[in-house]
Order: sequence, then structure tokens, then C-alpha cells
Amino acid sequence: MSSETLVYIFIAAIIALLAALFQYTYKTKKTPMRSVFITLRFLSVLLLLILLINPKIDKTIVFEVKPNLVIAIDNSASIDYLNENDKVTKVITKLSEHDTLNDMFDLQFYEFSKDLNKIESDTLKFKGRQTNISKALRQLNQIYDRDVIAPIMLITDGNQTFGYDYNKNDKSIQQPVYPIMLGDTATYVDLKIQQLNVNKYAFLKNKFPVEMFIGFNGRRDLTTSLKIYSNDKVVYSKPVNFSKNQTTKTITAYLSANNIGLNTYYAKLDILNNEKNITNNNKPFAIEVIDQRTNIVIVSDKSHPDLGMLKKAIERNEQRSVSILTPIEFLDNSKNFQLAIIYQPSSVYRDTFLHLERAGINTMVITGAQTEWAFLNQVQANYSVNPTSQFENYQALLNSNFRSFIIDEIDFESFPPLLSEFGETNLKSNSEVLLYKTVNGLTLDSPLLLVSESGLSREVVLFGENIWKWRVQSFLNTESFEQFDKFIGNIIQYLSTNNIRNRLQVDFESFYVGNDNIIIKAQYFNSNYEFDSKDNLTMTLSNLSTNEKLTIPFILKNDYYQIDLSALEPNTYNFQVNSNNNEFTELGSFEILPFDVEKQFLNTNVVKLKKIANQTNGANYFANNIDGFIQDLILDKRYKTVQKSMKNIVPLIDQKFILALIVLCLALEWFGRKYNGLI
Repeated sequence: MSSETLVYIFIAAIIALLAALFQYTYKTKKTPMRSVFITLRFLSVLLLLILLINPKIDKTIVFEVKPNLVIAIDNSASIDYLNENDKVTKVITKLSEHDTLNDMFDLQFYEFSKDLNKIESDTLKFKGRQTNISKALRQLNQIYDRDVIAPIMLITDGNQTFGYDYNKNDKSIQQPVYPIMLGDTATYVDLKIQQLNVNKYAFLKNKFPVEMFIGFNGRRDLTTSLKIYSNDKVVYSKPVNFSKNQTTKTITAYLSANNIGLNTYYAKLDILNNEKNITNNNKPFAIEVIDQRTNIVIVSDKSHPDLGMLKKAIERNEQRSVSILTPIEFLDNSKNFQLAIIYQPSSVYRDTFLHLERAGINTMVITGAQTEWAFLNQVQANYSVNPTSQFENYQALLNSNFRSFIIDEIDFESFPPLLSEFGETNLKSNSEVLLYKTVNGLTLDSPLLLVSESGLSREVVLFGENIWKWRVQSFLNTESFEQFDKFIGNIIQYLSTNNIRNRLQVDFESFYVGNDNIIIKAQYFNSNYEFDSKDNLTMTLSNLSTNEKLTIPFILKNDYYQIDLSALEPNTYNFQVNSNNNEFTELGSFEILPFDVEKQFLNTNVVKLKKIANQTNGANYFANNIDGFIQDLILDKRYKTVQKSMKNIVPLIDQKFILALIVLCLALEWFGRKYNGLI
């Protein structure tokens, strides 16, 4: 309480005393209870004045904070495959029931496979299709920062199937990590196909490469055979020699693409007599053979990082080939291309636009600081910009009502801004905004990415340069270029066809690997081509091997419908998607390849788990030594209960008892005066 407040209270006490004395020495005749009345009046007036002053009272609360013990449990299928699930259950039970440990720590239980989640009832089923230890550690690091004491107990076999190497995260992990190692540490003789690389598409009558990385765990010389099968027929065979000094091989096979459509294969190593894990001896793969390729040209007379980025993103789909040409070079080779991307056009591009219009080629136009808007406004009629020769950096906001094609959930708002002309944009044709411009969080009624249709002609316009930064940011957000490249691929797919838009659109792949998340998306539009969120889409799924049929409803998610088929067994499936009135139907098929990455490991990854423990000042233990872990943790002086204090500043006016005390004083005074005949 400040000295100024104390002065005010002292003055209030004087005023209250004078008011009480004035009332009972000057205004009222002398009574036996005068001193009592003076006291009651003094208190009631003083308390009222103090409430008006409303002094602040400092209230200090002292409390104790126990350190957290974060228990992260590997919930992937590999734990069940290694027969360690019962051991995990026993470890959790012992931790939960240990009185001293619970007195010292606040136990926080999590499970992870592909993602990290809080453990709820009946969560641990050990069915996770993939393991990302790195992501789990990063997310825990965000939850429990350096200001919190929270050692991490990592119950796992240490085998990660995708994501960053978790040993590379050691500098960013702020808490000690204590791996509790599950699985077998004994070394067995084992042959395995460690990795297989193959393109998704091949062209008819061409040969396509299959790159295989093969490993051998053993201490002797060995000769085995590698075969590739298609429809149970050997299409490739090669002997492979290993020795104690050479335990890995890289083999590239070239296969012929003779049949249009989906072709499935599997590579297989001969099984050894005493081999314990034979699951990792074979690996399936598939390739889609097509008989044509979309040739795309990027027309530019300038050098810019956007050009190389677009080429890489588009050519991720093997059906597409990209050439970067100047306007003059394009005119000399224009017959070779089915789609054009025009980068920052100027008057030099006049003949290019004339040719594209005559040939009916769909285009994507990218503008920027070097675009001549007077020229561009003249050569097309879909849009115009009032040029100001001033530029601004604009960020993107996805139009949730966009309907021309399906867009995956991308965090556009986290992407860096694009450089664009500052000026009013006018839309003149049947156009739909995919991305709006935003500045400092303010959304403008101006497009950043625009889609236009006029008859059978389609055009996409990006009002900004430096889109290469988006691809980089997408990689930082998702640890992969796949999401952004698919976004670019959707734009190219939209421009690659002139068909009238279907009111029912289904987005799916021709094949999936067994550990993939099999997500199929769909959109349904009303007669005005507005997204209809009230429809009930259903999928009728047919298993071609068993002839079993299953009808599954789609779930509405934001601006599209979605169905998750990740639980399906490997097989070939036909499907039919129907709207609720069966007015529209889409047919398709896909194949799930029988591969389980979680069964590729036989041993605990002791080396990596020891490394992460050493790098974070933790320690590693085997699951059968959980008592040793508990004892060491209890004795570790780093993990002590911390006493903290919290200071609250409470206004006196919030104290209800003062109001009650004022009412009590006034009531006693009134009854006393009434009793003594003063009223």
C-alpha cells in the first residue's frame, strides 16, 4: 500500500471522527450510550470513505510445484510385433503405483506413433502404422519449455520409420531424455531391402529404373539372389554377394513398361535358413504406365528463382515435362506444348499471347515488379489492374468458398509475402478467387491468385512474384515439399483439361502403400456450381478378391467431404461415390500394396537411444530395469519440488465482508437510537 493511500485513509479517519462527534455532541442530547453511537458512526463513515479510496492490498500465496515426469510411449505396431506390449503395460502400472515417485513428480502420460497424443482410456493398442520419434520429442519440447522441470521418459524400441533423425534434434531438446529400451538387442543374421526408390509414372514402351538398397547383418560371406516379380512371374533376377567387409549393396534394375495402367511388383531376397525376420526380405512397389505426357512451357525473358521452383514442383509428377524458353524460342517450338506459364509479361510477349489465343492453349500468368500492366490489360479481357508503379508485399488468405478444384489444408497465412503491384484489380469475366491479398492482417477485396473460365478456355493468374519462398516455407512447416507441389499440381491439372466441370469431384490416387494414410476427398456442387454442404455422399467399396461390399458415408470437413480408408487390408478395390439422390455418380479404383514398415525391424536401436540420452544429459535403461530408473530419478538432485509464490493485488472494494460490516454498524446504531428514543 502506497504512502499516498495511507494519507488518504488518515484524512478519512479524521473526517469520520468529526462526523461522529458532530452528530452526537452537537446535534444530539447527551445519552448513556453516546460513546457507543460515536464508535458505530465513526466506523460506518470510515469504512464508506475507505471503499471510495479503494486501496489495493497485496496478497502473497505460497505454493509448491512438483517437477513433471513426461512418459512418452511408443504406440506403433512394431512394439506388438516385438511382443513387448505386455512389458509396456507392466512398466506403466509400476510407475503409476509407485508412491514415492508420485509424491515427487507429476506424471504426464503421452503416446505416439505418427503423432503425439495424451493418453486416454484404452489408448494403447499398438496399431500405429508409422513411428516419428523426432516429431514427438519436438512437440514435447514445445509443451515443456526450459522454464519447466520435465524429464522425458521415452519408452520405445528406437526405430523410426519417417521424419527427421531424432538424434539431429538434440540441441533443441531442453529436457533430459531417458530412453526405456524395448525389444531384442541380440544380433541375428538378417537380409533386408532397406529402401526402394521408383518413379510413380512411366511411359509406354520405355524402361524405368528401380533403385534398391540392400543390407546384410552378419559376419560371414554370403551369396543370395534378388528377384523382382510381376503377377508371380520373375521379370528381373540378379545374384548378390555380401562379405563381412561389405554389408550393403545398391542395385538398379531397369524394367519395361509394356502395359498401360497400374502395374504392381515386389522385390524379394531369398530367405536364409536361420533368418528370424523374413518380413523385410521383400518390398512391394507399383508404377502407373501412361501413353502420353503433358509438355508445359514456362515463357520468360528474365532470370528468377520462381522459374526453377515451378519446374521442380511441376515435374514431381512424372506425367509432366517443363521447358523454360524465351518468347522467341517458344514461337519456334510452340507445337510441342499443351500448356503455357507466362512469367512477368511485357510488350515483348505480344506475339506469344496472340499465338496462345489462336491455339486455344490454357495459360497461367505470373506477374510481379517487372510486369507491364498497360500491355497485359490490353492483350486479355479477364482482368485488369490500375498500375501505380508502386509495390507492396502481400500475404495470402485462402478463399473458403473456392470451388473450381479441391485444395488441401495448407497454412497459406504462414507463407512469406509476395511482391505485387499496388493498385485496384478489376475482374471482367467468369472468375473465382482462390487466394485473397492481406496486409498486416487486413484482408483486401483483391485477388492474389485468380482462376478464370471463358467457354472452354481456362486461365490462372498469380498477382505476385517470389512464390519460390512458399515452397521453402511449406517444407519448413511439413518437413516435405509434397503438400506444396500437390497444390501446384492441382493448378496444372485444372489447366490441363477443358472438360466441363463435374458437379461431383473425387480426389484419389491409383495406388497406396500399406502404411499410407488413405484419405479420399470429394466435393459436390449445386446447379450454380456452389459447394453443397448439405448433401450426404456415400462410397460403395468392393473388394475384388472377396467380392465383399461396404458402404461408407463421407464426413464433411471444412469445404470438402472426406473419408478415411486407412484401416483397409491390402487389396484391389473398386468404388462408386453417389450423391444422396443418386443423381451424380463417380467411379474409380485403387490398389493398396501389402507393406508394413513397422515389421522391418528386429532389434532395438540401442545406438541412437544411447546417443539421445547422452546428448540431453539423461540416461538409458532397459525395460526390465525399471526399478533402477525409478531409484536414479528419485535420487537425482535436479528434480526437486520448487516453492513458488504468487503476489496478487486485490482491490479492497472486492471484499464483501466490509460491506456487511458497514450494514452491521448502521443497523446497530439505528436500533440503539430507536431504543433510546432518539428517533
